[in-house]
Amino acid sequence: MRLRLTGSEQEKIRRHYSASPAAYELYLKGRFFWDKRTKQGLDQAIQFFQQAIHADPNYALAYAGLADSYALLDDWGETAPRDSFPKAREAAEKAIALDDSLAEAHVSLAIVREAYDWDWAAAEQEFKRAIEDAPTPAPKPPAHYAPAPAPTLPGLRRPGGRRLDAI
Repeated sequence: MRLRLTGSEQEKIRRHYSASPAAYELYLKGRFFWDKRTKQGLDQAIQFFQQAIHADPNYALAYAGLADSYALLDDWGETAPRDSFPKAREAAEKAIALDDSLAEAHVSLAIVREAYDWDWAAAEQEFKRAIEDAPTPAPKPPAHYAPAPAPTLPGLRRPGGRRLDAI
């Protein structure tokens, strides 16, 4: 069996998000600390994402990581929503401005729309956009898709009918 991808699907798989190896390494460190889900880990993640952005100001993925970090600070009760979510929104919108086809950026903005704005219709649109933009073939969406839509966006479905909240 041989898989055939369209030109746009091949481009999504081959895509390089930053020409700077240093920025990419800083981004990976940021995701490592982001995944710890602690105040200290999130603070370190924010520092690494900011360093990645300093190394490559056009690195949309680093802005998405920064947005995710600010949003999680609120989730874990470390900051007030009025303090963290405006920063998360700003970083997510910057990521989208830099690369409108970046699924992670649309997920980041969807989380802000859902958890801070309480605008479920807008959040659903962002999640759907992220699913459309996700690299194909993707075994499942990025890890941070699943937590946000489960309680508030029941029934949101991936192509093929699989519910996001069932992942």
